[in-house]
Amino acid sequence: MAIDAMSWTGNTIPSFLYRHLWATLFTILFVHYTLSTVLQYLRLKHVKGPTIAKVSKAWLMWTAFTGRGYLHLARVNEEYGSLARIGPNHLLTDDPAIIHRMSAARSRYTRGSWYIAMHNSVLHENVLSERDEKRHNELRSKLSPGVSGRENSTMEPLVDKHIQHMMKLISRKYLSDSSITRSLDLARIVQYFTLDVTMDLLFRRALGFLAKDSDIFKILELAEKYGWWIELGAIFPGFCSLFFNEWVAKLAESTIDYDKEQGKAIKVAREMMDERYDPKLDTPQDDLMASFVRHGLSREELETEFMLLFGASSDTTATALRCTLYYIITNPRVYHKVQSEIDAFSSKSENTSSIIQDSEAKHLPYLQACIKEGLRIWPPVTFLLSKQVPPEGDTLCGKFIPGGTQIGYDAWSLHHRISTYGEDAHVFRPERWLEAEGEQLLVMGRSLELVFGTGKYGCLGKNLAGMELSKVIFTMLRHFDISLVNPMESFRNVGWGTFVQRNMFVRVSMREGKEELSSIFKE
Repeated sequence: MAIDAMSWTGNTIPSFLYRHLWATLFTILFVHYTLSTVLQYLRLKHVKGPTIAKVSKAWLMWTAFTGRGYLHLARVNEEYGSLARIGPNHLLTDDPAIIHRMSAARSRYTRGSWYIAMHNSVLHENVLSERDEKRHNELRSKLSPGVSGRENSTMEPLVDKHIQHMMKLISRKYLSDSSITRSLDLARIVQYFTLDVTMDLLFRRALGFLAKDSDIFKILELAEKYGWWIELGAIFPGFCSLFFNEWVAKLAESTIDYDKEQGKAIKVAREMMDERYDPKLDTPQDDLMASFVRHGLSREELETEFMLLFGASSDTTATALRCTLYYIITNPRVYHKVQSEIDAFSSKSENTSSIIQDSEAKHLPYLQACIKEGLRIWPPVTFLLSKQVPPEGDTLCGKFIPGGTQIGYDAWSLHHRISTYGEDAHVFRPERWLEAEGEQLLVMGRSLELVFGTGKYGCLGKNLAGMELSKVIFTMLRHFDISLVNPMESFRNVGWGTFVQRNMFVRVSMREGKEELSSIFKE
């Protein structure tokens, strides 16, 4: 029987497709997903890890959602060894030797897909998000002279200025005495300090967080609201790619209200950046922006790097400061010992400014031991910072790892390794840095170095961070007695690669017999 063409094309095929199309598509997708999952599982089946993590990213997403992902990751390495599986194509290591191997200057490892989440511009990558090795090196060479301090002779005096501002604020508003206790949120005031320092270094103009004792542009509030989304984007890079296109960028730009907090901050920053490319204006030549322009950053690149430096630099240094101070003031033995060293130095010093020079602080062994121990016990960055195994693969911990595999950094476990730091690695004990000798001290030092990254991925601002830590801790402990307002209540802490911390309430009082030293901090 002949089949009518119109009947076939007009009715039979559409009817058939209508009945079976969705089932066919579902079957194809299911088979593709199943085969992909099986193949991914088989590639790394010889590496142990949580069962669900071997076939899905659901485990990684859950750890990020808890705000305690760094602790869950640490448990994985503790349970499954120094190289463990945390995703279908993701491994995790707490072995310093592996991190150094992947980050070495001539290493064939490259940045993994995790770095896509650090993207903050449609047009340009920043020094953290850039995965092309040649381009990344070029960006580092343009930023390094300024950020490292080589082209900024006023870096230390500028830090001193903001230490004075912070001390004045505490002296004026938060000092307690025998008749009254005034609570100070140490977490907040330290963050205001680092934000003002960073902005002043960038533009020679502080935004005034300390002056107003306020999160004036709601920047900290923004970090609390959206920190988890960065973690989510790092786990699902394709999710980030959806947002970083020109259409979405224009839509996002149209929603910015320049009369409200974050919008005002963006407007002010852009105006200051525009000034750097206006030949009619006499702008500072000794700040970071001037250095970046001299070394060839375009206007668009300048904005991209600014957004990264302003957030990342101030945030990580604030975490290091507050946590080191927290551990010192909650350990009476350590507190007394470091304060005695500070007093001994002060009694002999000819420095009348009351703020120690960075070069002097480096020669105070117990203070430096406290800083090292603070960075170790609470590393300020716990992002995975995954690297990608080169195409030919590599052998790690006696296991062959195929090319393309992503290997993440387990900061918490690495910096609490018993094999590196001893049986009491989970205890804040600065003396370990003074007791260790020879090879053991070298091993500990190479491990601690990873707090700031190493090799071709080392942090450009680690010298500035070290300076701020030494000077702030010395100055505060020289003048003040600090204690927790309520020792039974811990501060609020959430970790999404970096830490959101607040409610670190302390009681600050002038040290007995030190009143005369505080004159420069009074209005």
